[in-house]
Amino acid sequence: RSFTVGFYPSLVPMKLPQPARWEVCSPEFAKNFTGVGYFFAREIHRTRKIPVGIIHSSVGATYAEAWVSREALQTRMPHDFLDRLADVQQAAGVVPENYDYFADIEKWVATVDPPGAARKYASDPHLDTASWLDMTVPKPWEEAGLPDFDGLVWFRHWIEVPADWAGEDLLLQLSLINDVDVTWFNGSLVGCKQVKGTRNYTLDARLVKPGKNLLTVAVLNREGPGGFCSAPSNMALRQVADGSTLIRIHGTWKVKPAVTIKDIAVPFPVPRVRDYKTITGMYNGMIAPLIPFAIKGTLWYQGESNGPRWLQYRRLLPTLIADWRSRFEVGEFPFLIVSLANNNARQTKPIEPGWAEIRESQWRTARTVPNTGLAMTIDTSDGSNIHPRNKQEVGRRLALVARNKVYGEKDLIYSGPEFIEMQTEAPKHDRIRLYFKQLGGGLMIKPGDSKLAGFAIAGPDKEFVWGDAVIEGDTIVVSSPDVPTPKHVRYGWAW
Repeated sequence: RSFTVGFYPSLVPMKLPQPARWEVCSPEFAKNFTGVGYFFAREIHRTRKIPVGIIHSSVGATYAEAWVSREALQTRMPHDFLDRLADVQQAAGVVPENYDYFADIEKWVATVDPPGAARKYASDPHLDTASWLDMTVPKPWEEAGLPDFDGLVWFRHWIEVPADWAGEDLLLQLSLINDVDVTWFNGSLVGCKQVKGTRNYTLDARLVKPGKNLLTVAVLNREGPGGFCSAPSNMALRQVADGSTLIRIHGTWKVKPAVTIKDIAVPFPVPRVRDYKTITGMYNGMIAPLIPFAIKGTLWYQGESNGPRWLQYRRLLPTLIADWRSRFEVGEFPFLIVSLANNNARQTKPIEPGWAEIRESQWRTARTVPNTGLAMTIDTSDGSNIHPRNKQEVGRRLALVARNKVYGEKDLIYSGPEFIEMQTEAPKHDRIRLYFKQLGGGLMIKPGDSKLAGFAIAGPDKEFVWGDAVIEGDTIVVSSPDVPTPKHVRYGWAW
């Protein structure tokens, strides 16, 4: 099963900010799962014969410090984030902890023009909408009858639900909305997001009835194209159990412009974060609401945004791990890290760094923080996509680490060759021998290659040149005629 936490960055720790539920992994619904999480869970289920639940809480391109609590950053890294923490704390004001976001949203909507009408708009099946506009949805409302309007607009639409769908969970897909939506189904608030993007909301079976069902959406647009701004094919109501069966919901909707943005007296409820990278924001909105769920462990796939600050990351990632372990109160639960996949061009010179430093910080964390593991993925992408498509192999490698470190399969080869130590070779000390563990069937050259590639070597001056590398038994020997007294070796430094 999968439980997806919606995208709700927050300035303060929140309650779970949406109606949410565990979803069964049917073939039709699996496409809504996290790719890496799905393949990880499938492999654990296949090999261990146990049920697996995945809590999916992720947002791309975020900084690690966005996923750490304010208290942890203040305590463990006070000098790194002092100014940014002060800025967020000032913006948060007096918002209480465990903030009930949906309750405040409903209060805000109730104040909008005309005050008190929101409940009728959202739930009254007999509401007289004769004076409302007829508008084609999806289409930016500037192109569909509301030119030059920025503000709040009400949308109502009736959906005919077949009798055999009653009592089933449904997936509501609402296209891309600019900017904020507040969405009701038969009078119950089912979703609200503050950023431009596609809305997918799961409707609890108890909300669904045979025949006509009322969908109401209040959209707040601050500037630019407003309303539903995607293709008609992206708007549908689907059965969760059979995702291939759907009801198209695009077409002509009833629409009422309410109040312009400049005339809205009460600002949209906090917490509102300036962007998804705001420090502590993702922890507050997408981790804190889960506490104190008795989690078994964590899969962590992040690091690109922190690449320029890789040295700081050596302290930041352990801070995050300690923070989460303290908050969930289930001990030092396993924390499995994905070493970043390749997304850079292969080196042409032995001095190009790529993401080597951030990968090294991940590696050091896995070596020094108890009950952590590392899944290498540097070979899993073609280097052209920052989100590699091969999720299956990433999930499988994470599962191998978990099987060894979490489920006790101690004889399992759970990674590629892992470096142990290096020694300069007597009597000339002009070459370096590298030792490894986790060798499985032994070291070998990649099929199709004539020799080992990617090794660089340097003397005390750290001026690296390409090295000549050969396999000798369970070791690799690296040398270069240009480096008579080698001290340092690198491998796969770019990518």
